Amino acid sequence: MRITTVVSLLLILGFSAWANEIRHQVERSSDLERELAYQLSVQDKHDVWRAEGLDKVFPIKGPAPEYMLRLHATTAGKLKDLFGLTLTLTRADGILVQVPLAIRSKYNKNNEVWVEFLINKELISRAVLTIRCGSPLSEESYAIRLGDYAPEQKTP
Repeated sequence: MRITTVVSLLLILGFSAWANEIRHQVERSSDLERELAYQLSVQDKHDVWRAEGLDKVFPIKGPAPEYMLRLHATTAGKLKDLFGLTLTLTRADGILVQVPLAIRSKYNKNNEVWVEFLINKELISRAVLTIRCGSPLSEESYAIRLGDYAPEQKTP
């Protein structure tokens, strides 16, 4: 009898915690994207370096094998309780890797998130950035497919 009671209690708590997680898929140029008000750029790494003037220091030729991804968001509105960012790479049979990204540094303002990282161009179509907001008892997550933001590949 005790085992049944304990198992029932665990199931009820588990299902209630699972039910409190709301997941949203953010489409490019959608109303939800505008409401979240983040700035996301995916550019060729060499193009970023050229724009920053690094091509004057050392020569940069041709496209880079990586994209430079930059995300800037203000923790207001729907992102008010932002507590985590996760980068997920998938393949046909499931998740290949899932890693948390640091959202705070000593250079950030308290109400801003600034993330910058490199990602291989071949992996961009399988990458999803998830913004997690809320509390452990009621969490909302916003999944952004990074391939939607990548520039079109030029074929030689």
